[in-house]
Amino acid sequence: MGIIAIARGFFAALAMLASAGTIFRAEAAPISWRISKTEWTAADEKRFGDFVRTIAESGCKTTVECMKGPGNPYRGSDPAGLTFHADCAKWIYMLRAYYAWKNGLPFSYVDKIAGKGTDIRFSQSSNHALSRHDLVDRGTGIAAEAALKAIHNKVWSATYRMDPVAEIPVEQDFYSPRIAPGAIHAGTVVYDINGHVAIVYDVTDDGHILYMDAHPDQSVSRSTYGPQFGQSTAKLGGGFKNFRPLKLVGAIRRKDGTFLGGRVVLASNREIVDYSLEQYRGNTGGAKGDGPDAQFSYNNASLDLFEYARAAMSGGKPPGL
Repeated sequence: MGIIAIARGFFAALAMLASAGTIFRAEAAPISWRISKTEWTAADEKRFGDFVRTIAESGCKTTVECMKGPGNPYRGSDPAGLTFHADCAKWIYMLRAYYAWKNGLPFSYVDKIAGKGTDIRFSQSSNHALSRHDLVDRGTGIAAEAALKAIHNKVWSATYRMDPVAEIPVEQDFYSPRIAPGAIHAGTVVYDINGHVAIVYDVTDDGHILYMDAHPDQSVSRSTYGPQFGQSTAKLGGGFKNFRPLKLVGAIRRKDGTFLGGRVVLASNREIVDYSLEQYRGNTGGAKGDGPDAQFSYNNASLDLFEYARAAMSGGKPPGL
């Protein structure tokens, strides 16, 4: 499964899509990735979630179809031969990096990891992020298609298998959020330690967490979060993950408003407002559990993780109200 990106030409177009109350105005983007913003704001995260939602709600059946179909408001500005072939783990990064490219946002990713065992996708200990690659414009723009291909080839399900506490030798791409409205949202990732990854595209009023996922045959499906994801210990990093906030620092702003040079700095766990180990430790009895041992309570009722997630995300609203 590789990403085939052959540019036969470039079509500058303005694409507009209205879906679920969201209107995208996708400006035609150059094949070169230019950085016009130094960080992802809350508004950028919201729009990324909206982008994921429109892809999911378009009904597309494969990763290629999803990116070429009407659910992708930026498709009109793609090089003619840009095609996305991705499994579950790569699909998440492809969506995030593609959105960053189209919106002039900075991007950085873990490009080297290490772990114990013969297959670190399923190791019984944490993997570690050893190095990162920052996408930085050195003067001629970032070659977007080459950058996407490199990301695709470097990330896999083992990249997600990390203890959320670990921050050395480099920060990992994700952090563990609270189980709460606003902290879990469209764009949140869900990792199953048995080797599968999904991305949330909506949370219903009664607390159902809806996700989209890709598969080894590049098909795309949708479902609702529940016990199928299992309950991971903290060291294996299963469960909910959000992309870690990042900033481009030390860059020079050019007359055209784009940024040259600099480096990407990621927020530490202590700097992230909604960072929490709640999903692993529980929220009762001093929250000292770990995965299957974690205990949860909502309005004095004892719940398992999955019941708690639904209650917390609905604000306790009974189903159907």
